[in-house]
Amino acid sequence: MGDDQVGASLQRFDDLYPQESGESALQQLQVQLSNALPFDLEELELAEYRNLNPKWHDWNTVKTVCAHLATMIFDRVSEMRRDMTVNSMYRQPPLTKPTYDCLTLRAVKV
Repeated sequence: MGDDQVGASLQRFDDLYPQESGESALQQLQVQLSNALPFDLEELELAEYRNLNPKWHDWNTVKTVCAHLATMIFDRVSEMRRDMTVNSMYRQPPLTKPTYDCLTLRAVKV
């Protein structure tokens, strides 16, 4: 999965995982990925995991990829928010049908 697919799949992350505090779950994920540090790192032996691709047996590789994902998430979220702001600036108000007075057939302000 490439950066674009990861970014697209995370667009609704906050909607799917709302936080009671109102904070962004996606930002929390980004922070955790930027400095990935499992509580059991001292005891962790990645090579013991069954069917784990050997490239993931080195914790430094895992940490590097996590840091890249954190940066990519930040970039994609920033782009999405910028695009949403620009789009809302140019959004036209919805068209409304005129309402007519039934007796005079004149348009009435609603």
